Amino acid sequence: MRVPLIVRWPGEVKPGSVSREPTTTADLLSTFAEIAGASLPAQPIDGSSLVGIFKDAQQSLNREAIYFHYPHYHHSIPGGAIRVGDWKLIEFFGDQGLELYNLKEDIGEQNNLAAEHPEKAAKLQGQLASWRKEVGARMPTINPKADAKRAGEWWNRKKNEPLDVEAMRKRYESKKMK
Repeated sequence: MRVPLIVRWPGEVKPGSVSREPTTTADLLSTFAEIAGASLPAQPIDGSSLVGIFKDAQQSLNREAIYFHYPHYHHSIPGGAIRVGDWKLIEFFGDQGLELYNLKEDIGEQNNLAAEHPEKAAKLQGQLASWRKEVGARMPTINPKADAKRAGEWWNRKKNEPLDVEAMRKRYESKKMK
């Protein structure tokens, strides 16, 4: 939720301009559609066009929150997140655990404030749940084969075995040297 978005669009984006407006990959569909002059379907689209920010870095998207929904096991525990201003709440579906961070004071997300600010955590969790209901987000079902200790593994489905990530890294490094 804090990976920089770098844009180069000669004649449209002023070189060296910086916007502090939070964005998400969900914003890209609306952005590319606007750039291409394409219209999107009438149903609500998750995300906002960033064209206004590209042209004027001081503009705002005027949205209260950014939502994330990861209802699957893919190198992590299924969960969702919401960012409102400087606050970020992560909700893990498996154990119903919550993490709350003040990103202004803790960009590295080292100090979980959920126990210290239960009212803030509850409010953001309720807002996240309302958003999921509004957009019809699908929720995960329990995976009885899930193994939290192996959640970070990359898996080769053809061979039905874990990938040797260290061997892949060495092979990549050796190709870079050539």
